[in-house]
Amino acid sequence: MSTRRSVVALTLVALLLRVVTLDVQSYWSDEAATVQLLNRSFGGMLRGVFNGESTPPLYYVLAWLWTQVAGTGEVGTRLLSALISAATVPVVAALAARLVDVDAEGRGRAAVFAAALATVSPLTVWYGQEARAYALLMLLTAGSVLALLRALEHPSRGRLAAWATLVIAAMWTHHFALFIVVAEAGWALWVLRARALAAVGAAGVGAVALAPLLLHQRDAGRASFIAQESLGRRVAQVPKQVLVGYDAPVQTLLTVVGAVAVLVALAGLVRILRFRRAPRPPRVVVTVAAAGVRRPPPPGSLVVVTVAAAGVLLPLLAAAVGQDFVLTRNVVGVLPLVLALLAAGAVALPARMLGGAAVAALFATGLVCAIAVAADPIYQRDDFRAAVEAATRGAQGPRLVVADAEGRAPVRLYLGAGTRAVPAGVPVPVREIDVVKVAGARPGGARTTPRLPTDVVPPGFQLAGADTGDTWAVRRFVAPAPVPVDPGTLAPLDPGHPAVVLLRPR
Repeated sequence: MSTRRSVVALTLVALLLRVVTLDVQSYWSDEAATVQLLNRSFGGMLRGVFNGESTPPLYYVLAWLWTQVAGTGEVGTRLLSALISAATVPVVAALAARLVDVDAEGRGRAAVFAAALATVSPLTVWYGQEARAYALLMLLTAGSVLALLRALEHPSRGRLAAWATLVIAAMWTHHFALFIVVAEAGWALWVLRARALAAVGAAGVGAVALAPLLLHQRDAGRASFIAQESLGRRVAQVPKQVLVGYDAPVQTLLTVVGAVAVLVALAGLVRILRFRRAPRPPRVVVTVAAAGVRRPPPPGSLVVVTVAAAGVLLPLLAAAVGQDFVLTRNVVGVLPLVLALLAAGAVALPARMLGGAAVAALFATGLVCAIAVAADPIYQRDDFRAAVEAATRGAQGPRLVVADAEGRAPVRLYLGAGTRAVPAGVPVPVREIDVVKVAGARPGGARTTPRLPTDVVPPGFQLAGADTGDTWAVRRFVAPAPVPVDPGTLAPLDPGHPAVVLLRPR
């Protein structure tokens, strides 16, 4: 099969892998926040991003337009990310093909290897099924680096304009793209000099225009929870989560297998960086370069390695000076670059079978993780949908639903239209009170069914049911007649967590 057909086939596999299980998982809290924004008017959505989010607005603009047609159900909303994630596969393939200095067959192998890795890489699949900005971030960072390599090799206004457009879009998708763009702009100025000034200047204008939003969102403290966990622990989690995702069966074994495969591919990458050097330019070229035209293009592998390194090291430097937002999902924009580098390294190994075996091991690891997530709720997102369904199986009518702060948005979403939060001190007459508890995912820790108090019953009510799932628990209390209930008295139903009380009117 030709390289092009293989990449197309893998792209279709990637799309299928993401689409067929789009509605298996519940919305979790961040996705529910996205859906709440998308259910507003366009202006209301933009105001909501400014006032309630910690990321730029580009993804929400695209998603708002998309959901006007596709709707805001799990499939409709997530389908945009699935399509974007599948589209990333051929981009990563094209990027990898530019990193190896071999014959056409070798470049084709690199493209196919990279496409295979992008198809099943656990985090590309995970974020290809999530209504958030991360799939778009990965597509734009991969596309911008590919555009940069093209511009460095044969600079033209069109290629530089394409690069500038992609890096601006990346920055307006996620703030962490700025770290990658800084490195890309550095290479553009170093190699192209004056020819890159307009494109780099345009990217700079895009960054400056975004700065007020970035500072406002930072000062609002919406991502302050990140620094509550030690930086060392978060950094240590990144490679494991890249290899096997946030949770997986036999994850220690899979992590070891994946790590060995990565080390093998990196050995090939070292060979590329060591032996594929840019030729020493003749004296006349040096003279022209000194005049400000351009330097000879560097090896693509060197460019991608330094850009990927900047995407990880610059956030760590920012954390060292007090701006600590390092988290796997925030640095995931580097992932497509890493996959392309691993594919190129696998091709560069002197033993051809060894590189193929390394890619096959990573492919098998990713496929196992993808199947496990699709099949077992223990590896999935927080299952608020099942918990709310269990809580509302009783008779219809006004009811109070108690959740914690993390569950406020998804519980309210699944309770349906008209649901609202009710403050303490305002008694509400209801015949039913439901307590919803979902075990949040904790990297490296097993998820179990959460526990709710068995000896706490609101006055005037009696226990009507207690349901549990793999990751959630529900307790239902009913009264023979409506009882005025002060939401402020319901905290003991789920002690240890700030209670959020929602009123479902029907």
